[in-house]
Amino acid sequence: MAEKSSFTVHAVPYASDNYAYLLRNETANKTALFDCGDAEPILNFLSKKSWELNYIFATHFHGDHTAGITELIDKYPQAQTIKPAQENRLKDYTTELDDLVSISFGDQKIQAIRVPAHTQHCTSYYIKPFLFVGDSLFSAGCGRLFEGDGKDLLRIMDRYAEFPENTQIFFGHEYTLNNVKFAKTIESNNPDLNEYHQNLTKPQEILRTTPTTIEFEKKINPFLRIDQPEIIQKIDLGGNMQRYERITVLRDLKNRF
Repeated sequence: MAEKSSFTVHAVPYASDNYAYLLRNETANKTALFDCGDAEPILNFLSKKSWELNYIFATHFHGDHTAGITELIDKYPQAQTIKPAQENRLKDYTTELDDLVSISFGDQKIQAIRVPAHTQHCTSYYIKPFLFVGDSLFSAGCGRLFEGDGKDLLRIMDRYAEFPENTQIFFGHEYTLNNVKFAKTIESNNPDLNEYHQNLTKPQEILRTTPTTIEFEKKINPFLRIDQPEIIQKIDLGGNMQRYERITVLRDLKNRF
């Protein structure tokens, strides 16, 4: 659980590796949900807390992030449903948010950050210091490029790198261990990465690595480190690649890992 004064974030695991997130504003007595592929664990969590659900945000249209939302609307018909602007594959949402447009959440605002790459209209949601990124960014990794290319991926990685170092990143899947194993094949001499791998492989009942931070990801995530000499040496043998070409090669290597 992450905290910011009267705000708390609760990760709700579902399926084999998905996360949904509930953002609670205790002062305003309001609750927001970010993504939901399965309504049951969300309904159970809300029932135990005796909370109403006031906002439902979708980061992108994939069913493992949205399939549970209709059932939640049936239970909480007053909830405002928010989707990325122009994402017509998501039907019957009350609100669309374009880039940098905000919606009030108590006395704070939740801002949409468009990050097209994983899908054409992928959107993250930011309420300082929390950033809900769906499948656009993971710890030590990033999402597959289903509807974007390397130039898109570079733009969103550069955009994420500009967020404050203490920004907490809440991602959509527990892919971290596999991501770290791949990252070590690219940057084997990175001490922070090697230490992270050691910590992840210690005996533990359930591996949960959410949230991470921008500061930490800049140290270990190869998609945020494409200008590091070891990574350049590994993937740019001729030394003539542009940055978007390097990140394209990196993503292709991860696809085959």
